Amino acid sequence: MDNLIDNALFITGTGTDVGKTVVTAGLCAHYCSLGHKVAVMKPVLSGLDGSGKTDLDFVREVAAELGFHPSIVPGPYAFKYPASPHLAARMEGAEVDVELIKRSIVAGVAANVGGVTLVEGAGGLCVPLREDYLFLDLLRELRMPVVLVCSLGLGSINHALLSVAAMKAAGVPVAGAVLNGLPENPGPIEADNAAYLSARLGIHVFGTVKKLETAGFAAALLGEFRRLAQNLPAFPKLPRQ
Repeated sequence: MDNLIDNALFITGTGTDVGKTVVTAGLCAHYCSLGHKVAVMKPVLSGLDGSGKTDLDFVREVAAELGFHPSIVPGPYAFKYPASPHLAARMEGAEVDVELIKRSIVAGVAANVGGVTLVEGAGGLCVPLREDYLFLDLLRELRMPVVLVCSLGLGSINHALLSVAAMKAAGVPVAGAVLNGLPENPGPIEADNAAYLSARLGIHVFGTVKKLETAGFAAALLGEFRRLAQNLPAFPKLPRQ
């Protein structure tokens, strides 16, 4: 897989619970609103206890509230235990087949011909899929442009700079970063982190997404990504629906 996978983005984060799924839903809504055919994938899910919605359910519901209907493509693995894939698989007596994940992503992108495919990871870059294989290894082999989702709380600068350094060292293609979850009235840490990362992250920063209230969430999220539209990958060669 030496060639860059065009018309697709892989959404990863600086850690767990930094808002990867929110950003995936925002990108999905943005590209749907432009008339593109959008497919959303998540190769590995964990923490499926049957009592709540999955990340893909969240993306689907946000899109549906806005009148959009992206293709939601289930991945090959879904585990109950809320842990990194290597441990979640072990808890169920299973083992992750990395080649199966790569084939499923490539097939998903190929099936969405003429469209934008969004692939959401799990946790951060150095989360292990297997004992000897990280998401970072997957991204290096897939050659798919990455969107890095950064939080803005305490520790965010360290996590973000280390994530960028790891991707650059591995030769992973980077589309850019989204700084996610800026409060309406940010404190000094959030405000400074947003300014510092915007200036010094070392990759293209698409912009900052505000922390949104539950009421009117879908419309507000689309509004945030419309505000960033000029900075986001444009996919100019794609035909519109």
